[in-house]
Amino acid sequence: PRALRTAAFRRGFVSPQPQRISTEQFRSLTTGMLAAAPAWDYEIAGDARGMSALARCPHLLRVGALKFWTVTSRTAANNLLGSKYLRNVRSLMLGVGNEWCRALPVLAANADATSLVELDTYDGFGDAAAAVVSGSPAFGNLRTLRTSHHDLSPAGVASIFNSRHLTALTELTLPTWYGDEGVAAIAASRPVFALRTLNLYGAWTSDAAAAQVANWPGLESVRDLTIGGHTELLGPRALAASPYARNLRRLDLTMSGLGQAGALALARSKTLDLRVLEIKTTPAADDETAVTALMKRFGKDALKLRYPGQHKRT
Repeated sequence: PRALRTAAFRRGFVSPQPQRISTEQFRSLTTGMLAAAPAWDYEIAGDARGMSALARCPHLLRVGALKFWTVTSRTAANNLLGSKYLRNVRSLMLGVGNEWCRALPVLAANADATSLVELDTYDGFGDAAAAVVSGSPAFGNLRTLRTSHHDLSPAGVASIFNSRHLTALTELTLPTWYGDEGVAAIAASRPVFALRTLNLYGAWTSDAAAAQVANWPGLESVRDLTIGGHTELLGPRALAASPYARNLRRLDLTMSGLGQAGALALARSKTLDLRVLEIKTTPAADDETAVTALMKRFGKDALKLRYPGQHKRT
């Protein structure tokens, strides 16, 4: 409605959908439009100059979630992540380019950015960034940490899982580009956090590495696990028998190597209590014997075989 586009939102109203906007458009918003509004979500694009100017904009005080996709300069990233107006930002998505993650020390030192509970990085999350996030008390309230195109080594992975400060973390997305050594670091860890969602997608996951995750004590708190790659038989067998997997309610093996033998191992499990089992784009999804056994064990509604519009391979 036009009235809601031009007037302030009253407290108690549902926050509008995330707004995609340029730095110039955001800075031109009137104070009246934001003063009584709930926290808005903004996806902001702009050049380095616009980003630096944005850091000085009090309108940021009305923002609950910020997403930056644009490549920026080190100076602009430092200015933004050091802004005193990030006080109410709870969710922060740092986008394309390495400069965003290089500015994480500035965010850690920002005494006004104390509301942050969700951090999502798209590019440049390496060992140095992991050391900042895992080693700073400033991220002690972080509940969600996601990273996509990272270059973490096993040591960087270990720093996250062995952090003394990430006590509130309940959701972690960390693709397995770090290989079996990185997964071994996870399996050897005894984290202070209790994850409920763990996403370890990635084509490089070996079957043996998936089995290590299944036998990791830290899995006991996890309700939602995504793991793929070459997970074919050892991983599914380990998950089927693991005392630490009994609390899983969603298991996503999409685009893995899961075959008939691995699927039947899951179906024979006496401990798994899954509400959702996703096996899209796997050999097992096109195997009638495997599908029948999994449906019988977990129920037809629980089993997700294909993406919308995807047909059975012949």
